[in-house]
Amino acid sequence: MHHSLTLYSQLSRSRWPQSYLSKFLLVAFIGVHIPLLSLVLHIILQSSSWSVAWPTLLVTLVATLAGSLLTIVIQHHLLAPVAQTSQALYNYLQQGQLPQLPVQFRDEAGLLMANAQHCVTSLDQLLKLKSDMLAIVAHDLRSPLTTIMIANEMIGKTLEQMDVDASLVEKYTDRIHTAAKAQMALVNHTLNLVLSESGKITAQPSEIALNGLLHQVFTETKPQADYKGICYLAPTVAPEINIRADVPKTIQILSNLVNNAIKFTPAGGTIELAASYNAEMLEFRIKDSGLGMDSAEIQQLFQPFSSAQRPGTAQEQGFGLGLWICKIFTEAQGGSLAVDSQPGQGSCFTVSLPMALASS
Repeated sequence: MHHSLTLYSQLSRSRWPQSYLSKFLLVAFIGVHIPLLSLVLHIILQSSSWSVAWPTLLVTLVATLAGSLLTIVIQHHLLAPVAQTSQALYNYLQQGQLPQLPVQFRDEAGLLMANAQHCVTSLDQLLKLKSDMLAIVAHDLRSPLTTIMIANEMIGKTLEQMDVDASLVEKYTDRIHTAAKAQMALVNHTLNLVLSESGKITAQPSEIALNGLLHQVFTETKPQADYKGICYLAPTVAPEINIRADVPKTIQILSNLVNNAIKFTPAGGTIELAASYNAEMLEFRIKDSGLGMDSAEIQQLFQPFSSAQRPGTAQEQGFGLGLWICKIFTEAQGGSLAVDSQPGQGSCFTVSLPMALASS
């Protein structure tokens, strides 16, 4: 224990007075009024008669009472920063209510409030980041696992046939391998985010062929479309170019959007993944012929756990996190995410990212 807390430790254990303010006032009374009263008592004892002494005693008692009341009022206000800080921290601990303590004062009590406010705000941001990361992990580990389960089911059906087509088995096992690699990359990427000292989601660009990026997304998401009986058009970009982007985040954005399109497109429908670019912007478009949305649903679309969440065309369930993840990962790269949709006419999501051409 710090030596400056020794006397406080002893006083805090005393039964009377119990409150911190009462202890503070008691010490102030002892330090100021007892010497004063001792001086007045000395004057009274030295007086020759009571008629001379009692006016001095009366004035002293009135002044002592007035001074005590004024001291109580002033000290109560001086100790208000301590009381407010204590109450704010208690409210945050019990109710999660973020304090709004003033930070403009520069004395010790003001710095106590400012430091408490900064510490609790930083703590709250870190706790929210942790929750966000857990939500991202819980949501996005589902997509590779879905691919693995579908591919395994197809392998089982293929092996049940009399004449096993080795090429089909190889194709499905390749998909399992690709999905497993995607899941491992997602886990590693998310752990890096959680362990990041900055506490923020930031872009880490690298170079990749645009057609290669689109092919990876197409390969990872096509089994779900095939399983549901949806026509999924293979994307191509001509001429072939290399781009710089945060590859894991961009793949996750596009995969989430394609999976969302699959979810809300019925069997026999169509999904298209396309890309275009100019000197400044790179655009990805995910268009489907699914259920579509009205303006009220679109307004809530990119919020976590959105109330616009609804079952898919095959009663697929979700948690309302996929599009929110797309939004924060797009904005982390300095881009934007837009949607054009009408009920019954499908939806088109557009991801716009700043374009940085590398050597092709």
